[in-house]
Amino acid sequence: MKKIMMILSLLLTFAVALAGCGEEKVTTKPAEEKNVKIEKKEMPVEEKEDESIANSQEYLRDMTNVLEDFTVILNDFAELSTQAGQNPYVMTTNDWIMDTAIVLTEFDTAIQEARAIEEPENPELLRSHRLIMQAMDEYQFIVDNYPDAIDNLDTDLLNECILAMSRARGYFEEAITINIDVQETL
Repeated sequence: MKKIMMILSLLLTFAVALAGCGEEKVTTKPAEEKNVKIEKKEMPVEEKEDESIANSQEYLRDMTNVLEDFTVILNDFAELSTQAGQNPYVMTTNDWIMDTAIVLTEFDTAIQEARAIEEPENPELLRSHRLIMQAMDEYQFIVDNYPDAIDNLDTDLLNECILAMSRARGYFEEAITINIDVQETL
């Protein structure tokens, strides 16, 4: 019973950590467009600036689209974690197990989509992009380890997932601040 109470407490903590995630937006540029660029030596200064602005705007748009989907998945994951935190026995139901497996698969797909976005040229956006990739590493840890933590009632591993969620949230908050600042200058 003590272990179930510990799991309950950790799941509630996890749900609270998840509840703070969401609504972050960022963007990137498709690889095929990078190959079409005109050599920079031949471009007048104004065209270089226009291309740099276009690159930044495209990055922000693309990353925003991916992260909007990501936010929906995080919210679904938070809901499932909250259900488990409120009633640990729900983790034994086929519905909860299936829903969690689906969300974790969607989570993994969204992580891969974010990683597929090409790094931006803008130095500030590049800093933001790298923070987002650090967040994706933390989320990947959760995708890889959350099922084992739940299946084995491993409170230590569940706690590590909670810490990974917290670190990811911090990376996202910093990245979003950078992106907002860059958007205001474009």
